[in-house]
Amino acid sequence: SSGINAEYGILNKDMYQQLFSKPDMDIQFKCYHYSDKFMNTNWPHHVSVMINNQNVPIPVTSNMQNQPIHQPMFIKRYCNPGRNVITITVRSCCCSHLFTLQLGLDAVR
Repeated sequence: SSGINAEYGILNKDMYQQLFSKPDMDIQFKCYHYSDKFMNTNWPHHVSVMINNQNVPIPVTSNMQNQPIHQPMFIKRYCNPGRNVITITVRSCCCSHLFTLQLGLDAVR
């Protein structure tokens, strides 16, 4: 296993309060295959994620044909005011995948 730590941002008190004052706003964390120009969420096998030392489940479900449906993580509930850290641990190479963070609306809720 190898891990990658990424400091993803300093949320000052005002930014933190603004983020949490809007129920439909969230921070989206996702992974996709580097060759996918549409950037569809695609979590590699054997990856785990911790945010601020909390395990975060990888959101993959199955459709009626038992095929995996990969979904982005909405992670604001794991955030703290100040420094935030994402730790990605992999058991095999995932060099073909890119990870992104973006602020946006959580359409699922």
